[in-house]
Amino acid sequence: MLDGRTGKLLREVATPAALPGPREVSYENVYGDSIAFVNVLGDARRHQILLKDRYRNFWVYNNKLETAVEGRRADWALPVSRGYDGDGRDEIAIGYALWDHDGRQLWSRRQGASRPRRRHDDRQPESGRQGEPRYYAGGSDEGVLVIDLRGNILKHVRLGHGQSPVAGKFRMDVPGLQFATVNFWYNPGIVTMFDWDGNLLAQEEPIHSGSVMLPVNWRGDGQEFILLSGNHREGGMIDGQLRRVVGFPNDGHPDLTACVADVTSDRATR
Repeated sequence: MLDGRTGKLLREVATPAALPGPREVSYENVYGDSIAFVNVLGDARRHQILLKDRYRNFWVYNNKLETAVEGRRADWALPVSRGYDGDGRDEIAIGYALWDHDGRQLWSRRQGASRPRRRHDDRQPESGRQGEPRYYAGGSDEGVLVIDLRGNILKHVRLGHGQSPVAGKFRMDVPGLQFATVNFWYNPGIVTMFDWDGNLLAQEEPIHSGSVMLPVNWRGDGQEFILLSGNHREGGMIDGQLRRVVGFPNDGHPDLTACVADVTSDRATR
């Protein structure tokens, strides 16, 4: 943990001892797969840090880097969190499961997909319109699953190896938010756009590989684009019709990693 203003080291702690599991590299300590900021302690803001290993386990640290919560059998996915039950603490969605603030698994739908031990969930952004939120899982070879807060699978669309899913307001002519995913293996680069109910809106192949698929508030008027990559030839951004609408200059910038943020405080992202 570093001071954001000066870069001074504030605290550090070793990651947890690595636990045995499928497809885990045998290191002494967890090397980390992803982190997320959560609120499982009832704070006013998300002051806790969730760390997970590649496929099975997660740990939540408080802002002193002390372990507050642990969870097991979590699947691989980028975690998302939000409070739903009114107790002032976040529930956490990882993989095909929802977890309470204390590390209890509320439900799991890992058995709801074929060959569940071989098909992990890659990410699950939240989307929808007014009413109860839903989770939209990019389930690798399982395609896309739409799941309600009780764990019921509302829709299952097998479209290939669905990965890097993203939710945002990409279509102004369609109610609610939209959800898109890109195929990563076997038939890479095919992007599929859904409405809030999981109905297919568009499908194209703007790039011939997987991509980061990040939402970008480029225009500042409420309509968002999707970042494919920073590559000046095949990257750029696409709109809700999956048309390439923004390209990047050939100025030597890197294009294998990207982050989206409003760094100039003009209510648009860069």
